[in-house]
Amino acid sequence: PMRASIGRFGRVARTALTAPARKGPCFASVRILSHRTINLCTRAFSTSPPESEFESHDDFKPQSKQQFDMSDIHSLIEKDVKENPLMIYMKGTPNSPRCGFSKTVVDILRHMGYDFRARDVLSNELLRQGIKDFSDWPTVPQVYIDGEFVGGCDIMIEMFKNGELEELLSSSAASKLETNESS
Repeated sequence: PMRASIGRFGRVARTALTAPARKGPCFASVRILSHRTINLCTRAFSTSPPESEFESHDDFKPQSKQQFDMSDIHSLIEKDVKENPLMIYMKGTPNSPRCGFSKTVVDILRHMGYDFRARDVLSNELLRQGIKDFSDWPTVPQVYIDGEFVGGCDIMIEMFKNGELEELLSSSAASKLETNESS
C-alpha cells in the first residue's frame, strides 16, 4: 500500500514495506522537491554571483584574494625560474597532479632523485596563460633548469631515455635529494 502526503517543500511519498526480520511494516521515505523549491535553495546557497534582479553593492561582490595583471605574472615567473634551479609549472601539485603529463614529469624527476619546486597553473588563470606567453610554448607542464626553458613532458621523456636529462641536471645548480640508505 502507498500513502502520500504533501509537505512544505514538496511531495513526500511513503511506501509500506514488509521486512522479513521484523514483524509489521517499515516505512521508506522519498522526497521529491518541486522546481520552485530547488530554485529557491539554489539561489540561497549558491556561490555564484547574484542575478541581476538581486545585484548588490560592489563592496559585497566576490573578489579574488590576489589581484594580478600579466606583468606581475611575468615578474613572478622570472623570479621563480631565477631562484629555483629546477622549476616546474604544472597542473596540480607534485603530491596531487591533476594531469597525466604533469605526473609523468614529476615521476621522472623523483625517480632521478632531484629536488625541484613547482607551481600549480590551475590555481590562477593568468598564471596558466602567462607561463605559455613567457616561454612561447603552448602546453603545460613546463620545466626550467637554471633559468632556461627545457620543454614539456615529451621532451623530458626523450631526454630521460637518452641520458641527456641526467647530464643536464648533473651539470646544473639543481641538487639531489638526500637519501637515507642504511645497510
